[in-house]
Amino acid sequence: MGASRNPHILVGSYKPEMAEVDAALIRHARILVDSHSVCVLKAGELIGAGLAAGDMVEVGELLHSTPAGSMEGTLRGLHGC
Repeated sequence: MGASRNPHILVGSYKPEMAEVDAALIRHARILVDSHSVCVLKAGELIGAGLAAGDMVEVGELLHSTPAGSMEGTLRGLHGC
């Protein structure tokens, strides 16, 4: 099975040494997180893929900056990493 152009991945790691998803796949995904500051320190997949806080979009930022009714288009337009 091939990966889609912009896969959506749920990351569950909570320790820097823990990784559940391949770093190459993470680098080609749109990254939506609950907290930049926590993920750059604790999400092993994101750390291993070399991502910085600017490569991720926080859910709260997305919700506060999106007009009602346009969430689907905004999610499709994310440019994670």
